[in-house]
Amino acid sequence: MKSEIYPRCSGSSFYAFCRIKNLNELGETILFIPIFRLLLATNRNLETEVTAKKFRADLFYRINVFPIVVPSLRERREDIPLLAHYFLKTYAKKMSKPFNNFPPSEMEKLINYDWPGNVRELENLIERVVILGNGPIFKIPETLLITRDYSASSLDPTLSGNERRHIIWALQRTSWKIRGSGARPNFFHLTLLPWLFG
Repeated sequence: MKSEIYPRCSGSSFYAFCRIKNLNELGETILFIPIFRLLLATNRNLETEVTAKKFRADLFYRINVFPIVVPSLRERREDIPLLAHYFLKTYAKKMSKPFNNFPPSEMEKLINYDWPGNVRELENLIERVVILGNGPIFKIPETLLITRDYSASSLDPTLSGNERRHIIWALQRTSWKIRGSGARPNFFHLTLLPWLFG
């Protein structure tokens, strides 16, 4: 089994190290006991991986001494304003831009978004808005926050599936108007409409 924890070691050698807690330097025969604290992190549910036989059960029970479960950002939306203000202050200072706060409508967008990429996605989005904008008003471009269903049953990994989802999202944003008042012709082109019904 190839270890995702450290790609150069196998699961069996890593397990052996965790079990005997000593090692020897390359070319040496004398064993020594290193003093260390082992911290492991993953975004996978290892219990599920063990059940599905994708992760070694003996290794799981060896390393599962004191698990700390960190909920995803969508499960702790009350943290979003605090994190958002920190990232905005950090990147505005770094890029010497006069951003200082979020309009209530923009903060509401951040709180209501599902954040499949967790805190990294939030940080990247705020950095991108600071790069693109001049301040002082923080305004999220409409194309940056696309609410999608990320459940496994809804995902179609093909290019046509992604195009279809994006076109439907664009039409929903314009109340299904393509021309006239309220339409956004730059979101899509009529030649893409066959994907809606393909």
